[in-house]
Amino acid sequence: PVALPIDIVFSIDSSGSMGPVPPRPQLEKWAKQANVTPEEIARRLAKDVERRRVKAVEESLDSLQKATSDLLQAEIYQVGLLSWDDDVDFSIPLTGNFQIIRDKLKNIDSHGGTNLKLGLEEALRLLENSRRSYAKKVLILLTDGMASKPDWNIDHALLERAKALNVTAYTIGLDVPEEARKILQTTADTTGGRYFPAREAAYLATIFQEILEQVTDVFIDIQVPASVTAGLDKPVGATVGLHDSAGRTLATLRNLPVSLKVYKPQLTRKDLLLSDQELIIHHGRELA
Repeated sequence: PVALPIDIVFSIDSSGSMGPVPPRPQLEKWAKQANVTPEEIARRLAKDVERRRVKAVEESLDSLQKATSDLLQAEIYQVGLLSWDDDVDFSIPLTGNFQIIRDKLKNIDSHGGTNLKLGLEEALRLLENSRRSYAKKVLILLTDGMASKPDWNIDHALLERAKALNVTAYTIGLDVPEEARKILQTTADTTGGRYFPAREAAYLATIFQEILEQVTDVFIDIQVPASVTAGLDKPVGATVGLHDSAGRTLATLRNLPVSLKVYKPQLTRKDLLLSDQELIIHHGRELA
């Protein structure tokens, strides 16, 4: 397996619309204010009564923990957690101790408004404060609605800051209106990430896992000098590029000793590219 250090922040909306439907009198009051029926207000609420967003983060931690164990590299992945509504409920700095994150997940509630700008702003602060400047920076932001106030929306300046920090944002809209979808789509597109729509909370775990697969997959591109001929397991100096699933270059290693395991003593580079011969990289340990 191949992996690169990644810092991941989960930014989770904990606004009131995620929680249970309030009593009928409250629904009627809000319906009158919004000039809609109480049933319409109820439909807009209770989007995650079963706290599936919490379970999705827990399962994500399980996957990262297993990957870390398989790689035999402690803290190759570090995780931060942010819960927000109209304010920051809590903010956990990046850590390789996933139990800290698990213990805090139970404190995610469903109360207050939706300050989408703050959900991104605080997440960027956590990533900016990472002690690992070399790590890839990833943000997974989940929300279920529009910002409660106009100045609580994500603005251009904040997106430019995310780009300057080289943060890749993956945004998830849980049954959001069209205007919110556009904001989340723009946030993902601007930072090189991706927007995921979720019609209901039952889809969240699958979406989180798909995002993790995208950010943790690493692809290898090996360039061997054209003039090289290789005997059996004879090391040659090669340029090895590591890329993510979007094709972005994550790292380039030059003059890396590479052994071409071949079945002919004088197989050329051209022959290798046209054949099914096995290529093995020897750098620390064998890579699958």
